[in-house]
Amino acid sequence: MTNQQTYTSRSNAKRAARADLGKDTVEGRDYQITKGQDGRFAYQRIVCATKPDTGTKGGSGTRPPAKAKRPVSRHDRRDNYGLRLGTKRATAASMLETGCTMADVRKATGHTQYNLLKKLVGEGHRVVRDGSVVRLEVKTT
Repeated sequence: MTNQQTYTSRSNAKRAARADLGKDTVEGRDYQITKGQDGRFAYQRIVCATKPDTGTKGGSGTRPPAKAKRPVSRHDRRDNYGLRLGTKRATAASMLETGCTMADVRKATGHTQYNLLKKLVGEGHRVVRDGSVVRLEVKTT
């Protein structure tokens, strides 16, 4: 028979059980506190003979269930440049595709879109300038 640690109060035994078994343990499910003949308290781990249902098909049960793939909504539609339709950047790209000044883009979107031009040039699209008119050309694959 093994010597078991005993505690002067029930709360001390509960604190020791949670320290040994983990913070998320629950009294009555994971451990039991008993009072001995000498008036001291001890905890005993409850060992369940049945395997708990983990909700997964085989394995250790630590992996959460896979998320369902979300259907493509109208918000995920994209234009020729990969920009989401309806955004200021897509509006600027469509204006620049027909050819306009940066002042026109700034009036329509509230900002100049030079960072957008830099990104699109980096992706292989062409920017053609004719005086103050800027025209964007889609890259051909």
